[in-house]
This record gives sequence, structure tokens and C-alpha cells, in this order.
Amino acid sequence: MDQKDWVKTTYLAHLASLIDANMSYLHTTLNWGVTVLLGGGVFIMSRTSFPDLTSYHGGLIMLIVLVHFGVRTAKAYLNVMRWTSLEKHVLNAAISDESEWEQILGKIKDYHCLWISPLALKSVAWKVLFELGFFYLFLITILLIFYTLINVGLGYLTVTELAITLLLVVFEIWLGLVRSSYMRQVSRDDIAYSLR
Repeated sequence: MDQKDWVKTTYLAHLASLIDANMSYLHTTLNWGVTVLLGGGVFIMSRTSFPDLTSYHGGLIMLIVLVHFGVRTAKAYLNVMRWTSLEKHVLNAAISDESEWEQILGKIKDYHCLWISPLALKSVAWKVLFELGFFYLFLITILLIFYTLINVGLGYLTVTELAITLLLVVFEIWLGLVRSSYMRQVSRDDIAYSLR
């Protein structure tokens, strides 16, 4: 079996399973983000002592956990786009002339073996924040934090905890997404951009 036949038969089937697995992962991380917000928000606001210092701490923890699930959702979305665009490249080459096969093998090497991103961080962040809804989850959580902070009052402890939380959020986004292997190298792919 030559490379072209292997790509058309074995690799194309493998791409379909990768797309399914990453779509499932995408939905799972998105669902967990919504669950954290709803569960944590209901727990915090249903307490008889709400708004208090414990509510404030709960809001800070919710923010960190939501950012973590937002980063995981971004990675899952990027993988869905990676595999979907590769699948479309292979299908386009399978029905066209021979000249595209070298380019297809190059795309497979780039996106599968070298783990180059087909989308820029800006596109991934936009999709996760606004189309997948994490902006609203973050907004609700931040409003909850500031509402409890206003009622608890600014003090050395609350400001320090807020600063530590913001550092953890930046750390999660920086190491979990921006500096991760998912975004180290970007090679814009027109098909990936058309699919987003």
C-alpha cells in the first residue's frame, strides 16, 4: 500500500475517530464549565449568610475552575479544527488531481506530527469566549465576586486573595494555552478558518 492509499483508507478513518473523540471532549469541558457555574452559584447564593467572606472565597474558586475548563475547551476546539481541516484536505485531494498529494502529506506532518496549530490564538479565544459562551460564564462569576466583595468590604485579606486568584488565572491561561504545545507554532490554514 502506497502513501496515498494509506491516507485515503487508514488515515481518513483515523481522522473520523479523532474528530468524534475531540467533539466529545469539547462538549464535556463545556458542560463542566456550566455545571461549575450553576452548582457553585446556587450553593453560594443559597446560603443564609450570603454575601459573606465564604461566598467571596467560593466565587474566587469558581473563577479559577472556570478558567481551567475554558482553557481545556479551547484545546478541544483547536483539536476539532485540526482534525476536521485535515479530513477536508484529504477528501479534497482524493477527488482531485495528483498535484495536491505532496501538500496533503505536508499538512499531515505539520498538524499531526509537528502539532502546529491551524488557527491563531485570537480565533480560538474568540470562539471559546463568545460562540461557546465562556464570556458569559466569566462575567456572571466576576459579578458575583464583586457583589460579595462590596458587601464584605475591601481589606488586606480580600485584596490579597483577589490578587492571588488573578495571578492563578493568568498562570492557567499562559501555561495552559498560550505557551502550551497547542499554540507554540501557528500555520494559518484556510480550510480551518473557513470551518470556524
